[in-house]
Amino acid sequence: MSNASAISTPIAGKPQELNQGGTGTSAIVFSTDGTTPIVLPLLTASQLASGSGTTGRSSWFKVRAWGRVTGGTTTNYTATLQYGTSVTAGSNTTIEASTARAVNSEDGLWYIEVMIGVDAVADKIQGYGTSIVNNGGPDTSASIDNEITSVDVTGDGTLGFVIAGTFSVGDADNTAHLDGFQIVL
Repeated sequence: MSNASAISTPIAGKPQELNQGGTGTSAIVFSTDGTTPIVLPLLTASQLASGSGTTGRSSWFKVRAWGRVTGGTTTNYTATLQYGTSVTAGSNTTIEASTARAVNSEDGLWYIEVMIGVDAVADKIQGYGTSIVNNGGPDTSASIDNEITSVDVTGDGTLGFVIAGTFSVGDADNTAHLDGFQIVL
């Protein structure tokens, strides 16, 4: 889309570095302070309709996020796009996850992009995505990991997306950064 423009950006402040203790191997949602997640709000019904040129019954848009990652030891990193607004990764639904890629004591970049279709009549999210971590890939484009079957696009700001990251081995020097997160029509 040559005339693509970002129409939605996160509603919270600057994301903190993803490490928060250095020894964990569970998915951690990017947040401003460990308790307030960086949430990218789901578009409203009127935004969906205006962006797609349709009557609002179905619409398509891209969600993309990117950042930097450093492995403090021999470890893999996985970037994950989730549907939800919780700082607890297990409370959200994974839409797309990268392949766990090696970031063994080195710096790298990560990127995740999902083309999302919203069916406002059936209240569903479907789509496909791809990702890359540390130049390993890109992952083959595939259907999203989990179809969302209860979407209400009333635009009340309670629905959205978050990004989580996971290191396979805990280390105090493992760090990941969320440098960009947006919805593009």
